[in-house]
Amino acid sequence: MGDHAKIGIGETLLTTFSVFKNPFWHLFKAVIPLIVLAQALEYLGDRWQSPWSVGLLVVAWVVGAWATVVALRMFLDEADPETPPLKPVTVWPFILFLFFQRYVSLASMLGAAFFIVPALLIYASAVIAPVLILRGSHGPFEAIGDSVDATRGNVWRITAMLLVVWAAITGIALVGGIAAVRVAPGSIVMSQLVGLVLAVLGLFNYALMAVLYVRLRDRVSLPTTDSVAAEE
Repeated sequence: MGDHAKIGIGETLLTTFSVFKNPFWHLFKAVIPLIVLAQALEYLGDRWQSPWSVGLLVVAWVVGAWATVVALRMFLDEADPETPPLKPVTVWPFILFLFFQRYVSLASMLGAAFFIVPALLIYASAVIAPVLILRGSHGPFEAIGDSVDATRGNVWRITAMLLVVWAAITGIALVGGIAAVRVAPGSIVMSQLVGLVLAVLGLFNYALMAVLYVRLRDRVSLPTTDSVAAEE
């Protein structure tokens, strides 16, 4: 076990901004088309009154999740350029990642039903678990346990970072929504454009996840990409 020294909130957020900003052109080319496709499929699934609509929504969910995986890999490479790239994501870790995302969303919703802080604490404690799952080194519950161990002593600081990020995104969403209503009330194109901007900004959470993973993994002897390459 490593120590559990405190993480600097401001410095971590500044590093996260750099990790989010630096690969943005590659992010634009690789991730935004997937987000647009997911939005289009979700729109058709919502509007198309057919038995196939559920299938479209499921495909939209999978495509959207894959977009976050691609973005997360880019952010990890940017946050930790000294190590080799992560190995390709295989089907089983991706399936676990899908269900883990749903688990965290459900837990956060249950926490938010009582008070927003429990929801944030749940998310903060499990913040690096998705990286462990995608690397194929952990199952969902093992990943959550190691994430809880790694974040111990910093949960409130991570929660504060998440509050800052989510407050900023929420503010932009409100401004964008009001602007869309004023500029083009009822416009489907405008609403989808605002949704696209918010989806891209939402990837900042995954940049923060990548930075926190790199900084916390040594505290519970989490494997690095070097050790994964050695195992193979």
